[in-house]
Amino acid sequence: MASPQSAEGEQQPIDAAEPLKGIVVCCTSIPPDQRTDIANKVAELGGTHKYDLTPDATHLIVGDYDTPKYRHVARERPDVKAMDAAWIEAVSERWKNDEEMDFAALEKEYQLKPLDVCGGGGEPLPAGNEPAAPRSLLICLTGFGDLRDEIAEKITSNGGRYTGDLTRRCSHLIVSKPEGKKFTAAKSWNVHTVTLDWLHQSIARGMILEEARFDPLLPAEEQGAGAWVKADPRRP
Repeated sequence: MASPQSAEGEQQPIDAAEPLKGIVVCCTSIPPDQRTDIANKVAELGGTHKYDLTPDATHLIVGDYDTPKYRHVARERPDVKAMDAAWIEAVSERWKNDEEMDFAALEKEYQLKPLDVCGGGGEPLPAGNEPAAPRSLLICLTGFGDLRDEIAEKITSNGGRYTGDLTRRCSHLIVSKPEGKKFTAAKSWNVHTVTLDWLHQSIARGMILEEARFDPLLPAEEQGAGAWVKADPRRP
C-alpha cells in the first residue's frame, strides 16, 4: 500500500492494520446516521473523527459546500482536503477484503473537484449499482463572446456544469460587466453573480471560494481580496 503524507508533505509508512492512522476526519452537512457510520469506520481504520474542525484536521467530508466549515477550509486551510464520503467506504471495503490499497490514488480519486458541491454519497450500494456522481455547480456566462467556449470547458473539466441559458436553477452567473438582462435577472433570482476571477481562483484553490469576494460591483483592486490564504497555516 502507498503511504499517506504527513502535514509536512513527507511520506509516512502505512500500517496495513490501520490504514487511516494519522488521519483526522471532520464532516460538514453529513446526515447524523451517515456521520456516525463514517466516524465508526474511521476509528476502525485507525483514524480519528472529530465533530469540530480542529487545527490537526487533515480531511473534510463534504455534504454541501455552503457551510461554515467548508468556507473556512476553502479560505484558510489549504492543508485540509475536501473529500467525498465514498472515500471512507472505499478504504473500508479494501481493508475488510485485505485487498491491495494505493492510499494516494484512492485519496486523489475521491477528492472533490474544485466545482463539486459535494460527493456522491458513500452509503453502501447493492451489488452492480454505480455510486452517485458528485453534485456540482450549474454556471452560466454573459458578455464573454469568443471566450465562452474556452471558459465553459474550464468549468466542466473542473467538476462544474455549464449552461448557456440562465434559469432559476443556475447557481452562478459569471459576468464580464455588471450589466445586461442576465445580470439583472440573476440578481432578482438570488443567483450568485461573480467575476471570471472567481472561477480562476476557485480552480487554483481547488475549492469553491466565497462569492462575495468576487462581486462584479466591487472595484477591480478589491476583487478576490482575502478570498484564500495561499500558504499552509501550519508551516512556520
